Amino acid sequence: MIAPRLLRLVAFALVAAAGLTAAADAASLGFATTTAPANLREGPGTNYHVILTLPPGVRIAVAACTSTWCAVNLTKGGGFVYRTLLDFDDTADVDDDDEDALPPKPKPHHQTNDDAQACFFKSSDFSGPSFCASPGDRAEFLPKSFDDAIESILIDPGVSVEVCSDEDLEGNCQTFDKSRSRLPGFLRDEISSYAVQGDDSEDDPVIVDDSGDDNDN
Repeated sequence: MIAPRLLRLVAFALVAAAGLTAAADAASLGFATTTAPANLREGPGTNYHVILTLPPGVRIAVAACTSTWCAVNLTKGGGFVYRTLLDFDDTADVDDDDEDALPPKPKPHHQTNDDAQACFFKSSDFSGPSFCASPGDRAEFLPKSFDDAIESILIDPGVSVEVCSDEDLEGNCQTFDKSRSRLPGFLRDEISSYAVQGDDSEDDPVIVDDSGDDNDN
């Protein structure tokens, strides 16, 4: 008979592999193109300051994505862009002078907790092998490949993550509700268990439209 611990390990490995595949797909593309004016923000959410607004047709390097936001890198620094405003296909740059070439402005996206995720990365700045988890997911222990090996966490708005240095959510623990490109020293490469929570409020879904002309500074 297979031990329950081994069964949990196999189940977690399957979940992690699915998340890793999604992250690897974005990483293999390397670049994405903005499909409409897109705000580059300091964090993954419309409550974060707008650094600048990218016009349509700009190609940017993508470091990592959750289901709703992507961490991107530009020549003079990085930030976060709403995922639906990016096209990951290998398309040519759009000519801003050709109005017919510009894609239509995307409709606002109704973001719910079902969309939100937290993604765990083995390197800082949301890089390296990764897996993603949704609210309600938890792991009382991590498989050897990720145990004591997580350095950064990308967190969608409305999601919080409790991480602990020991199995069974014990030891040194801390809860994060914002992305951390580099975990504090006492948890960096020390995480052995986690739990992901969502916002349990029954408010109406948040309308997210992060195109550049939304005037939501």
